[in-house]
Amino acid sequence: MNPQAQRLREVRQAYARLLLRGQACFARWFPEHMLARLPGAVRVRQLKRLVAGRLFPPGMNWVQVQDGFGKGLWLEVDLITERSWCRGKHEPAIQQAVRQLTGPGTVFYDVGAHIGSYALPAARAGAQVIAFEPDPENASRLRAHVHRNQLQDGIQVVQAAVWSRHQGNISFRRGLPRSQGGVSWQDHHPILASGEVIEVQVCSLDDFVRSGAPAPNIIKIDVEGAESEVLKGASDVLQTHRPALIVEVHTASELVLVKEILQGPVYDTTWDTPPEGFPLTCFAVPCRTEPKIPSRTTNLRAPKRVVGDRFSSRSLGHTLYLRILDSRK
Repeated sequence: MNPQAQRLREVRQAYARLLLRGQACFARWFPEHMLARLPGAVRVRQLKRLVAGRLFPPGMNWVQVQDGFGKGLWLEVDLITERSWCRGKHEPAIQQAVRQLTGPGTVFYDVGAHIGSYALPAARAGAQVIAFEPDPENASRLRAHVHRNQLQDGIQVVQAAVWSRHQGNISFRRGLPRSQGGVSWQDHHPILASGEVIEVQVCSLDDFVRSGAPAPNIIKIDVEGAESEVLKGASDVLQTHRPALIVEVHTASELVLVKEILQGPVYDTTWDTPPEGFPLTCFAVPCRTEPKIPSRTTNLRAPKRVVGDRFSSRSLGHTLYLRILDSRK
């Protein structure tokens, strides 16, 4: 890169950082619940989007994550449509759980890794990360992020959809934005995906481990509506290696299937449900043999957010960590 192009790149990055910091300050001073009470709240939100669209530089820009588990890591994002990934405040309970469970000596499977929001910081923390991402554009960006953050020794990117069968191809509907894509097969369809349908390679976690890969200590699953198929293809891994699980469930039908798979003597589950209902997050830990930890789940018919100090969304990550340590004594 010539000096002029390098200088222009640095200026764009500095400008983007300044805008992101300004937006973060605005969000602290005028949170959404406050703006919602103002007369003409809809127009205020429209004005915010219009101003952001005019001020933020178009195209892809390298920026550092501002907060959360990935703070300080470099991501190349579209600041007009993908600012949430560089703010670092998304899914706080999942961030906390992954932060506390990953470290030197742990093996972390990130199923549906997207551009690396969890894979990158987990690798930086010392975990051995295997990131599964079927969308070719996402996988390419993830590899670029791994290289930029010098985490090549900690992350293996597997460009494949994780499924219940171990080989072949399957239809995948791409998302717009790309984070919303998922396998489109029989009754399984990504809820929000509206892009083109492509063929992608599939693999199962059981077959992946049998091929010689290290068995996981923790698995995060976010595949936009086919979570049960991932778990079906990991039955041996769950029974033999008993990793901790963090599973985002996107539909009522998948909620029933995932609950059926995880019920029984192997896993104890805790469900975190947002006010809007979906996606729910399942935190599952292996049960102790004696005595068995009682199961704590939300009501499937009318799910409610788990409350109280021990099982609040804020403390779910810490609770999960303590219960895994307890189960392995």
